[in-house]
Amino acid sequence: MGCAWKNITDADIDRLMERTRSRHMARRASSVPMAHFFAAGFDGGLDCDIDSISPGAGRLGAYAVSYPYRKRVSNYAQVWVGNTLGWNVLLGSATAGFDV
Repeated sequence: MGCAWKNITDADIDRLMERTRSRHMARRASSVPMAHFFAAGFDGGLDCDIDSISPGAGRLGAYAVSYPYRKRVSNYAQVWVGNTLGWNVLLGSATAGFDV
């Protein structure tokens, strides 16, 4: 869901950059409503497995949703994406029953 949301929010900026101009949202290969449908369906599919939902899932979602906006106001985009991806390891380990 995070990647779909990033592509939706950054499509206008991606059209201006040579490196990102060929991304599917930037070149309008997918519509914004279709991307929202994909993101909602993907997120809904993940939420169907009630055993995997943990209290930290909301925090992870907040990181994923806020990443495109946080990287615009900081020169440290790698720190934000590292935090977002790092939560997956801790959340998955705790869900699997490992002592974190």
